[in-house]
Amino acid sequence: MMDAPSAEFRRSLFIISLLLLSILGAQQVLAAGREVDLVLSANPTAQTTDPGSTAEYVITVTNNGDDDASVQLSVQQEPECQNKFTSAIEQVTGGVAAGTSEQVTLFVNVTQTAQSGDECDTTVSGTATPQGAPGTPSQADVTVTTTAGDGSSSEVFGVELTTSSDTRQYSGSSPVTWTVVVKNSGRVNETIALSMTDASDCQSAALSASVDPEQVQLEADDSEAVIVEVTVPEGTPAGSHCFIIKADVSNDPSQNTSTELQLYLNVPEMHECTASLQSSSMSLEPGQSSANVVTFYNTGNSDWTIGLGRQGPKSDWVQVDGGSSHLLPYNDGNGQVSFSLTVTGDDSVAAGSEQTVNIKGLDGSDSRCSTILTITIGQSHAASAALATSQLINIEPGTAGQTTFTVHNQGNGVDTFRITVSGAPAEWQATAAPATLTLQGKHAASGSQGDVRINVTVPESALATAEVTLTVSLAPAGGGSTYATQDLTVTVAAHHALRLNIPSTDQTGRTNEWVKFPLQVSNDGNVDSTFSLSACDAGDPGSCTAPAWTARFSDDAGAEVTRVTVSARSTKTVYLDVNAQSDDEGDYTQVLIKVIDDAAPSVERQVEVIARVSNYDYAMSITLQEPGDPPDTKVVTLPPTGNITIWMWLEDIGTSPYVEYAGITVSGMDSVISQEVYVDGLLYEEAIQMPKGERIAVRIELRVLEGVSNGQSGTIIIGATSMRNSANPVNVNVVLTVATVHDISLKVVGEKNLKITHGETAVFEVQVTNNGNVAETVEMESSEALRGWGVDFNPQ
Repeated sequence: MMDAPSAEFRRSLFIISLLLLSILGAQQVLAAGREVDLVLSANPTAQTTDPGSTAEYVITVTNNGDDDASVQLSVQQEPECQNKFTSAIEQVTGGVAAGTSEQVTLFVNVTQTAQSGDECDTTVSGTATPQGAPGTPSQADVTVTTTAGDGSSSEVFGVELTTSSDTRQYSGSSPVTWTVVVKNSGRVNETIALSMTDASDCQSAALSASVDPEQVQLEADDSEAVIVEVTVPEGTPAGSHCFIIKADVSNDPSQNTSTELQLYLNVPEMHECTASLQSSSMSLEPGQSSANVVTFYNTGNSDWTIGLGRQGPKSDWVQVDGGSSHLLPYNDGNGQVSFSLTVTGDDSVAAGSEQTVNIKGLDGSDSRCSTILTITIGQSHAASAALATSQLINIEPGTAGQTTFTVHNQGNGVDTFRITVSGAPAEWQATAAPATLTLQGKHAASGSQGDVRINVTVPESALATAEVTLTVSLAPAGGGSTYATQDLTVTVAAHHALRLNIPSTDQTGRTNEWVKFPLQVSNDGNVDSTFSLSACDAGDPGSCTAPAWTARFSDDAGAEVTRVTVSARSTKTVYLDVNAQSDDEGDYTQVLIKVIDDAAPSVERQVEVIARVSNYDYAMSITLQEPGDPPDTKVVTLPPTGNITIWMWLEDIGTSPYVEYAGITVSGMDSVISQEVYVDGLLYEEAIQMPKGERIAVRIELRVLEGVSNGQSGTIIIGATSMRNSANPVNVNVVLTVATVHDISLKVVGEKNLKITHGETAVFEVQVTNNGNVAETVEMESSEALRGWGVDFNPQ
């Protein structure tokens, strides 16, 4: 039969089991990543104590978890301990922080009934739960072995007071408690009275302590834990405070059995405060600065140096004046100190939004108190813009080109902008559509940019050589300084067009003389062109064979030419010369004139003429009814839109017996004047039949066009010719000078009525226009200042 395992063997086996369970538990915790992880250990793990005495073990409570833990401890003894051993365990006050340990005391009392060699296994079990949010508990235990010695207590009455730590540090949590173990160290049952008392070397004038319960009844070698409690009010001065707990054995006939235990509470310097702002809310325009004051009140128990901290997305808006730390006096609980603040907002947030800054009182880097400053930000105004392209190339005359002007609202609120296009020459049109644009602020999720269509219409009269620079401007819709300008260059496409005019297609000349046909070659295109001239037999136009009579082209000087260069929108006269190679009166030949644009061969015009043989003279006469000096010239001065009527006489002075026709031409200053010719009261449109021996009245109406600049002058030639001899006209001249016109107008662009608050400036945009025909120097004047209101001009 095997012997029962010894107590030492059983204790070793139990400890090994606990270690294995601890290792497995630690692995599970590591694998699961638990919130709390409780581990218990004992020092020592075994003691021998005489009957009537108490064995004390230091139990270390460790939290290896991630969260702070609340721990509840309990003790359990093996059945063989009954009536021989009793035990008590202190509790952990305030919990165990993550990654730290706390120590408590386990008391195992060996009663007088225990025999030498008796053993008792006492197990301390613990349950830890996360503080705050619910979590998974963690459990652990540790076992100690107490053996009864061979000695014994000899006192009949005795009492002992013990605690795990007689000194406590005040950490801000009130009340502060001690667990005091009261032990009956005598051999009989005892009634023990507990009280708090003072001594000259151990007292606290500021604090008082209490014990609960105030009486315990204990059997011999029995123990019971009581609680000593001290309430610490706010503002308790820093320092060490001493308290005495006294135990008296009430049923001791001698009344002499008592003991005392001194307890110490250290109250450290408490750095606490409250904060208050002079203005807890502020409204600021972007870029505006305003003053504020924050005051800190000392709610601690000593003087301390307080620093000012700021926290929040816009904490940089708040600046401290005069240093960021000051002494905060205690002053018996009435101390305070103030910091001057300068608060400056910006437009990094949307207009009207509220930003909060936490103003903190700092003890070093730790916040002790705080207050919230709310800042409401106003609206900033800014914008940028860019053209999709800076050039519109080769716009066809009479058509429009387009580009996009993208506007970005760089202010922090909704704003409306005005878009204008300036610099367009007369007859050009340059517009923005829409002319005003409302956009969200730059912090909006969308809508802070928009497109404006810029339309440029090129007139039919625009030359291909024209290169126009327009200015696209972006400004506030209500008036004010321009945000941005962009130059837009516009060029005109080349357009080729040809028009021929011949005053008479039927001309006469003497035998073997040159019959001259004046041919007006008009370049109706917008680019200078060179035209080729050809004279063909009218009966064979396809191959352009030479006509029956010799034909050529010549210029005003009589030199033969085969090409003529004509400026855009201009007319040049050349002559078709046909030699009258017949002796028979009335004999004729037909010639086809072809004119082709060298740069655009598809642009071609033709006209057919007849050259006849005649030995008569064909001529007309035109004279001024009111001759000037010289008689064929009249000098006039007119303003823009001014007009004049000029009367003349027209007469047939040729020798031909045939019915004659006269042609009238007006040339010169075409871009300056408009003209109308009336013959016998009827508007002249084609050749006029002339009676023999009579004069016909001719009236010409001349009008200066609107917008013509000052000082322009030139000669207008009025010519008359026989349609049978159109190469030899007679002329009268009108010398015209455009007079000076002074005309200035003012116009307010945008709103004419604005509302402002005191300190603001109303901005009106005034457009000054020179409607005259000469450059002007304009001086702006306003009324005198009235009751503090004044006007200033800022020319753009």
